[in-house]
Amino acid sequence: MTQLSKILDTIKTKPIIPVLTIYNLDHAIPLADAFAAAEINTVEITFRSEQGAAAIEKIKTARPEMIVGTGTVITPQNCQTAIDSGSDFIVTPGINETLLNTLGGLSIPAIPGIATVSEAMIALEKGFTYQKFFPAGIAGGPDYLKSIHAPLPQISFMPSGGISQNNAADYLALENVFCVCGTWMMNKEMLEQENWHALSEYIKQHATS
Repeated sequence: MTQLSKILDTIKTKPIIPVLTIYNLDHAIPLADAFAAAEINTVEITFRSEQGAAAIEKIKTARPEMIVGTGTVITPQNCQTAIDSGSDFIVTPGINETLLNTLGGLSIPAIPGIATVSEAMIALEKGFTYQKFFPAGIAGGPDYLKSIHAPLPQISFMPSGGISQNNAADYLALENVFCVCGTWMMNKEMLEQENWHALSEYIKQHATS
């Protein structure tokens, strides 16, 4: 089992997490390798496609050194599916009481999603000091996170939604941000063409802030 401290140590070496929705299972390993070539060893695979769980299992089996999180987790059943697939951690887009209670009892770390101070306080009350800020861009961006650091210094955030190469550094400069995540590092055309070398170079160029 991968503990949160180990995940955070890995993320600190490259505080950018790609968010991937995999529709073709054959793309799972080449995608993981493309990001690893760019020194990104943590990825988030969403449950937005039917191949999500299988993709996680395939990557963790073939590339066990990679840290693979599960995103778009919205139900207790999703949590169990993520664990059964071998996921190292879980990320949710938002919270409710049922989901928070489930996350608190899991055998792997969870990062609940929040969009407001009230939601952040509710998650903090449940013991979650690492939280996802989503959708970051329209929920207030870096200025919002900077403004809530003083009243909520216990929380470190992972902004997602509206993050790009152009603004990632603005988030990462904040004291209460431990990483950013998003989809901007992907090139759909290269993916569809299965041009893995070109995609790897594209990632290297765009996985900077």
